[in-house]
Amino acid sequence: MAGHYDILEPAEAEARFSVSDHVDYPYQDYGDEQEIRQYLGGLRLNGDFTAETDEDDFCYTNVIVDGDLVADGNLEWSDEGYGSFLLVTGDLRVRNLILRGNPTVVVRGNLAVEGTVLGRLGDDGGYLAVLGETQARTIVLLDDFRLRAATRPQATLAGMPGLFSHPVDITDQGMEVDGKGTLSDLLLPELIDEERGVDSRKVEPTVRRGLPLFRDGVGASALGMNH
Repeated sequence: MAGHYDILEPAEAEARFSVSDHVDYPYQDYGDEQEIRQYLGGLRLNGDFTAETDEDDFCYTNVIVDGDLVADGNLEWSDEGYGSFLLVTGDLRVRNLILRGNPTVVVRGNLAVEGTVLGRLGDDGGYLAVLGETQARTIVLLDDFRLRAATRPQATLAGMPGLFSHPVDITDQGMEVDGKGTLSDLLLPELIDEERGVDSRKVEPTVRRGLPLFRDGVGASALGMNH
């Protein structure tokens, strides 16, 4: 990871930042196994910001950015293990936000994403929490990854309704929202699997590269862009 950081003990992180107010992951129980990195005064990056993982793709670092986190590239946070967290006390501004597995990502300020927020493979507890306003072009939640947003995001919301804290625009279940079509109907054909479902493994690299997700001719009304 870029930039200078300090290492915090779990008790100090809890006393200074009240991490467990918004992080369900019992990070204090794993103080001997995972470190907590603190970036004082915020963090600004030319490029991507990505979670560090070991050879088994398990995230072993918890991160607190005390201030704003701004990256010209993407923010990717993945954890195929039992959980980890990224806590931003200020605003988070990135090109695309890609979350995979079981991390907890908390933004206590506003979230501004130029392109797409993607969450996938969150069946063991992965979620994104935003206490301020949320703005993106599209927010796509797949495989039980969840979003807890304090206000209705200024974005097209696509995924299973139960994964969002607000009504969705496009569902990936076998029903339509206001006759707009399901997510499988609207996504590019190459992002659909053989059973007519969404192939999240193909959606992720598409989001990473900033490429279109939806078929030609899918208009703003179908994407819920009338908020």
